[in-house]
Amino acid sequence: MKLRKVESFRREKVAESISTYLGVESKQLEILGQFSNGAINDHFLFSCSNGDPGVWRERNALALPVDCQNLLKLEAQLIAGLSKQERAWCPALVASIEQHYGEGFILEAINGDSHPKQFYDELENRAFWYQTAQIMAELHDTSLPVEMQEALAPCSLSYVLSSFAEWVEEQAHPMSETIAKELEFIVDDLARAKAASVLCHNDFRMGNLLRSKSGQIFLLDWEFAGLGEREQDIGWLFAPCWRYAKPEAIEENLSVFIESYQELSSIQINEERVGFWRYASQVRWSAIALMQEWRLKQQGLEPDYSEVPQQSPENAIAEARRLKALVF
Repeated sequence: MKLRKVESFRREKVAESISTYLGVESKQLEILGQFSNGAINDHFLFSCSNGDPGVWRERNALALPVDCQNLLKLEAQLIAGLSKQERAWCPALVASIEQHYGEGFILEAINGDSHPKQFYDELENRAFWYQTAQIMAELHDTSLPVEMQEALAPCSLSYVLSSFAEWVEEQAHPMSETIAKELEFIVDDLARAKAASVLCHNDFRMGNLLRSKSGQIFLLDWEFAGLGEREQDIGWLFAPCWRYAKPEAIEENLSVFIESYQELSSIQINEERVGFWRYASQVRWSAIALMQEWRLKQQGLEPDYSEVPQQSPENAIAEARRLKALVF
């Protein structure tokens, strides 16, 4: 993944927090770069002169309107718990830190690449989908301690979508009303649904998969993790918003994935519910596209959709409504 430069002040503060925990001088620490998923977390790749590289992860200023510190603690606890269960696809938690510069945690630095384009050539590779289905099935079949289940219970995707709807309604954008209504429709559906709750990643997509040099695939970015339906992770992975390279391959790959998942988990997937979650995921992406457009304009920039017109809020919500018509 390409890392962008971090402004000097931020870099110094992050280095100070990490070096304080590691017990080394700041000059012994080098911040190699920063990458961000935009609204929730920043990651700082660092190298220490007397230790291995690591990744410092923290909430940034554009976090959703939730208790970010508690969620960050919960994310660290979840990763630590998965590591104890020897889930090979979960990165190891090195440390959870609370310093004067806020709260964050350190993950192992994995020698690999998380850019989704590396996987596009494998979209028709059954072995790749089998391996990905295995990771998701193991995730959903994870047994959580009661206290972790109770802690994750409020972290539902319904809450996230409700927060999105509130924000979208406040925006002066031609698509705001349409997107907000679709979000509210989904939240109402989830309130009526009585689906079994399993541990869901809620951002399971190619951009959050990282293959190490040894070939192990890791699942990154757990800030949206919570309890939910198995089908919601499948729907998000196979939402049209992630398939611009080969959109014609979605249906075939989805069938292969579900077949592999059911073989690995012995659980029958509700394909109608997958259809619902593909629609819901596309609406969710429409809201995210609106947020990304808003952030660009806050910086005095105009969005450019010439290369990926599907990513505009207008086209994204149009595709969502097409999927909705297939389900309802």
